[in-house]
Amino acid sequence: MTENAVETGSPLGSSSVVNSTTAAAATPPTDPFQFLAQHIERRVAVTLLSNELTDAQDGGAVVTGTLLSVDDLCNVLLRSWTCTESVAAAVGAAAMHPQQQQRKKARTEGSSEEGESLRLIRGAQIASISLLA
Repeated sequence: MTENAVETGSPLGSSSVVNSTTAAAATPPTDPFQFLAQHIERRVAVTLLSNELTDAQDGGAVVTGTLLSVDDLCNVLLRSWTCTESVAAAVGAAAMHPQQQQRKKARTEGSSEEGESLRLIRGAQIASISLLA
């Protein structure tokens, strides 16, 4: 038997050998950080939390972009992003200081063709992240 193999007993009493590297590759990671880290440079859709109580059942805005990085808290950085509505409205313009609102207004109008990145925070802004084909 090899080092990477695990012997498992079958219900009929005979044993079978399962290669642990094959089994590990066949099952997707359950840790969201590992899953996102494996898909850097892929297109993703990030559904944002809704700021409006009336829109809670419909969900928030959806930001699509290329996953640039992910940290250990699953906060993500997107580049070449687009949004279904103004990102300032989606992530909460009230959270920005008044002096930042004017400066960032051009950056948060719903898209970034110039390659600017957008950071989204898990829990405060992100409802879900899904891979795009």
